[in-house]
Amino acid sequence: MSQLLFLANVASPHVRQWVDLLSREWPIEVYGINEGPSLLTRSARVNFHSPIKWIFKKTPKIIQYAVLGVWMRFATNETNFIHAHNTSGYGLAALLSGRSYIITTYGTEIFSAPKRSIAYRAFIRTVLRKATAITATSGHMRQVLIDSFGVEECKVFNFSLGVSSIFVDSPPRVRRGSAPVWFCNRRMHPLYNTLLVVDAFEEYQKHQALGTLLLLAGDADEDYKEKILKRVIGNPRITFLDQFLGQEEIIELLDSAHYTISIPESDQLSSSILEGAARGAIPIVRGLESYKSISDIAISLPVDLSVADLTKIFFETANVCGIWRERSEELKRVIGTRFSRERMLEEYRNMLNLINA
Repeated sequence: MSQLLFLANVASPHVRQWVDLLSREWPIEVYGINEGPSLLTRSARVNFHSPIKWIFKKTPKIIQYAVLGVWMRFATNETNFIHAHNTSGYGLAALLSGRSYIITTYGTEIFSAPKRSIAYRAFIRTVLRKATAITATSGHMRQVLIDSFGVEECKVFNFSLGVSSIFVDSPPRVRRGSAPVWFCNRRMHPLYNTLLVVDAFEEYQKHQALGTLLLLAGDADEDYKEKILKRVIGNPRITFLDQFLGQEEIIELLDSAHYTISIPESDQLSSSILEGAARGAIPIVRGLESYKSISDIAISLPVDLSVADLTKIFFETANVCGIWRERSEELKRVIGTRFSRERMLEEYRNMLNLINA
């Protein structure tokens, strides 16, 4: 394959990671709707376009996705696969393009589907079943796609993106302080239990005046984000980061943090967790099946965790001279070897060879 065509949000850190990895081997053209400032950098191997941006700027997103799909059907090289990054938005565009396509699933849309309408579930099922291949980053996600959406086993390829060498190899941007910093670097969404993190930290605050909590909005659920903002505004020990951040900004924040927190209801193995660990921030995670591959380096919480469980962890990890100092260097070593990007690149290459056979 001479070139990859992505349908994706150029403002997404997740998409930036895919482009950083795959552009080593293939030139990439990214097509998207109007979703904010790009985190991608144009180069000889990477280009991005918003072909319907000015005509449909204020049109509902679902219509923009549909129009983009129809535009792709007539305006781009029909011999190339399309790789769509999410099922419910760009998956629709891929479906309407009339082309063979790969879907990269997002945990939010798949794991929350049982709580959505029958029409939504039927739509997701159609997009997934029509795909030539689907990428997932956990065995749990793979099984949900097969059992709940009727996807053929042979279509689902299970692998993580790994971690970019810039997170593994680059020197520290800032020096960590002696007071603990916990970084909730997952998007603000009910699935990710950001409010539970806030509840537990505020309970910890009542008894302990040490440490800071960083909250990253990311690609947030807007109503949920507003609830969180109202709760934390004016709290000097909670920092609310209400935007997508560039790679250098993320690295600096991770370098300042001693721990990252990820306690969703369900999940894939997120690169956000791996990036934090690569910078020496210990993952505090829910004991999900998806996180088994990092169970030896993470602090695991019960699957049915409560506010009290997480509050207890805040107390136990507040002394950064103890548990954090013991584990941080080991984290960097494990992530650099276990989640090598070269290995992940080989797996993607093998997937393309199989679907092109």
